[in-house]
Amino acid sequence: MAEDLLGDIPYTWGYYAEMNPAFLNYICVLGGYAPPDTNNEFTYCELERF
Repeated sequence: MAEDLLGDIPYTWGYYAEMNPAFLNYICVLGGYAPPDTNNEFTYCELERF
């Protein structure tokens, strides 16, 4: 089922500065949250709004 869901939406390939870990950490700090340790592996979830 997951394969069907992933195939429905085309993915745009490219570099997006907003997805840079350093920028994401900056946004966390601005929002009052502790950023994740990016010196080790970490995972984030990209949410799309339709």
